[in-house]
Amino acid sequence: MTDITCNTCMDLIPLVKDSIASDDSRLLVKEHINGCKDCALVWNEEVQLDTNIDAKVVTNKIKKQLQLIVVLIIALSTLFGIGLATSQNMFFNILLMPTIGTVSYIFLKNKAFFVALFVLMAAYLWHFIIIYAEHRVLAVGGLIASLWWGVIYAGLCVVGIVVAFLLHFAFKKEVSK
Repeated sequence: MTDITCNTCMDLIPLVKDSIASDDSRLLVKEHINGCKDCALVWNEEVQLDTNIDAKVVTNKIKKQLQLIVVLIIALSTLFGIGLATSQNMFFNILLMPTIGTVSYIFLKNKAFFVALFVLMAAYLWHFIIIYAEHRVLAVGGLIASLWWGVIYAGLCVVGIVVAFLLHFAFKKEVSK
């Protein structure tokens, strides 16, 4: 038979112990263990290998990464929608902003209203910059008009959040006690 390396033996030991490995792999591991004290210690479980993976920690990491990705997508979508405000396509925001609200509720649940606040601030700043760039004057009318657009977009976002909440409430399964 062919001799195997310690790394290969370490990889095969769990398979042999779980009776998943082939007969050839079992023979290779047994032969290697007879000549290698380090691998024999692992076989006899005198040395603990750190193979325990905490599923909760891994799941939480994945959830946090997905939430970060969703927040970035929501932010980019919001900026795109607000950017449409100065074009002929501004009325697509009637569909886009509630969609942003719905997606934010689906992925962020109770934190979705922070998205509506972000939409309010981003729309306010965007429109204020546009108005200031056109007129080069800080006027009360410009401040109010900017706030008006921010409230409209945030309101549309809140509509999406409320619709998603109501759908979630209507279709959630009853938990039996």
